[in-house]
Amino acid sequence: MNNRCYSLVLCFCIASIVVADVSETATEILENYKKAISQFDSISMNISMECDVDENSPNKSFCPYKRDFIFRTDGNRVEIVGEKTIFSEDGSVDLIRSMVIKNIIDGKLCANVINSSLKSKSLKGVAISENCDKERQIIFDSYEYGSPLFSRVYGNGQQNIYQLLSSSANLKLLEKTELIDGVTCRVLTADTKYGKVAAWIAPEKNYNALKWTINKTQGAYIDDTKMTSGSVVMVFDSVKTQKTGSVDIPVEGLLTLTYNENDEVHFITTSYKVTNVQLKPDFNSLQAFKIDFPDNTRVFVEGAPVGIKYIWKDGKVQPQDVDMTLEKINK
Repeated sequence: MNNRCYSLVLCFCIASIVVADVSETATEILENYKKAISQFDSISMNISMECDVDENSPNKSFCPYKRDFIFRTDGNRVEIVGEKTIFSEDGSVDLIRSMVIKNIIDGKLCANVINSSLKSKSLKGVAISENCDKERQIIFDSYEYGSPLFSRVYGNGQQNIYQLLSSSANLKLLEKTELIDGVTCRVLTADTKYGKVAAWIAPEKNYNALKWTINKTQGAYIDDTKMTSGSVVMVFDSVKTQKTGSVDIPVEGLLTLTYNENDEVHFITTSYKVTNVQLKPDFNSLQAFKIDFPDNTRVFVEGAPVGIKYIWKDGKVQPQDVDMTLEKINK
């Protein structure tokens, strides 16, 4: 190919890229972003996260810590099984405060293991609830369970980044593109009830967000509470994606939460790494979402009458001393 032909082809390619960039509307980019994060609606993956805070944080005694767990969901049912490791000041593992993680929602019941330490390996008890919607939302919004990977974080009225942007009356698409690690991103911004929201969407990465931010100041809401002072800034960046089948999935990221309270600035940083991703897996073959514990495990039933003790026996919750079913007790 001679230089003239090469130049013509190059100019055509550049022109095509520019046209493609400016031809998509904010709404079109947003809808493609919605499709990207919907990949997490049915997934099995391993998540490793590490969390730390600043030296003067009121939560310093609980940090740093890490969580390693399996995360599975089909959008309705949820399973999280793994360990939380808390470190002492000298960097050694605090086996007493480190604990087993086991949260399962099977669609009818929710079961959460209570403070089962890694040192004793004993199961102190299980909290059982029938409020699956509430427990599911807590998990999906919790950064401790990897929520930033699928564009969620607590404090935003149970809405993800897509929902925050799409519900805003002043959604804007910046005219200029921005590069993140060499990848071209379209930038969407919006003022919302929960603060100023921005997302850097990468069309060539299956329209995943390679960065998103939420900036809350006076007047913004943290869930149902209106802020009267201080500020909260949430930044999720350092995102890496990986091909899973025909789509890109975020497999690394860093959440930095900075908050100003009583003229003191504190921060929480949480890094995430994802492995063993399966999209739309066969949950039956994985034996997922099965609530089961050793017989005679102590059970705490949400909303049950005071004074009745419960245990797990023969695959279900039973009163320890009274011949009653859980269904009768709840009536």
